[in-house]
Amino acid sequence: MPNRNAPRTRRLRRNLRLGTALILCLAALPRLSTAVDPVALRASYVLSLSKFVTWPSGAAPDAGHFNICIQGDEIVNVFFEQLRDKQAGGRKVAVSPLSSHPGGSDCQVLYVHGSELWRIGTILSEIAGRPILTIGDGEPFIRAGGMIELKPEGGRLVFEINLATAERTGLKLSSQILELANQIVR
Repeated sequence: MPNRNAPRTRRLRRNLRLGTALILCLAALPRLSTAVDPVALRASYVLSLSKFVTWPSGAAPDAGHFNICIQGDEIVNVFFEQLRDKQAGGRKVAVSPLSSHPGGSDCQVLYVHGSELWRIGTILSEIAGRPILTIGDGEPFIRAGGMIELKPEGGRLVFEINLATAERTGLKLSSQILELANQIVR
């Protein structure tokens, strides 16, 4: 006689493995210090966080690459280039400036550096409604409609989530990310 609880048990085990993996990824990230560049740390967070997001079917037009788009200066691009060819979503990571992707086409993730917050409203309006995970620095990021805001706190990098914005675009953030967030805006 088949076990009716088998699918639920498999889901629980899978969620436990995912949660453990997320905790290990984030725990392995170094604490903020003079030895670690803050932008390099943010690049690591962007990659780690993106591994625990589910995109709606058909949202990834480039089946060969997982595209992380960057809005920031050249220094930011240099640090994010270190993510190139790593894995996310079972695909190789490609990194490029947002300007290479009009309206965010082909971007799965958009990282907005703090130096660009003065025009965050314009940036986010260009990609509004698209299933693009938006991650950025600074206080106004999630209030302006971004999804994940990174900020230093107590010598560490923490994050807050605007869950309502993510859900409106069809992105599903795992319960593990939600549990680790400092704050969730609904």
